[in-house]
Amino acid sequence: MQRLPYHDDRNHLRQGLLDASRDFFPATGAAGANADPALRIACILGSGYAYNLAAAIEWVARNVGSEQADELAAWLSNSLTNGDEDGLNEDIEPTEHQS
Repeated sequence: MQRLPYHDDRNHLRQGLLDASRDFFPATGAAGANADPALRIACILGSGYAYNLAAAIEWVARNVGSEQADELAAWLSNSLTNGDEDGLNEDIEPTEHQS
């Protein structure tokens, strides 16, 4: 496993994502039953996305290859800190500088 821009390796990133899915989205499960609906939806989505990103990295490692999983994790490590510098979603939602 290679060192990532902001994490020790892909498993360190995955652990951070799993921790975030559990710790930073308080209005999930029973705890969110009485939360504002918008907060509850945001927490459910954020928690689910963090959990699934961690799982996707492992899926790539198991089904595509360790090197590719490291490359994905390195991109995610950088993107989670610096944003989508590569404009990978601009084909779906153009940014201001692209308009």
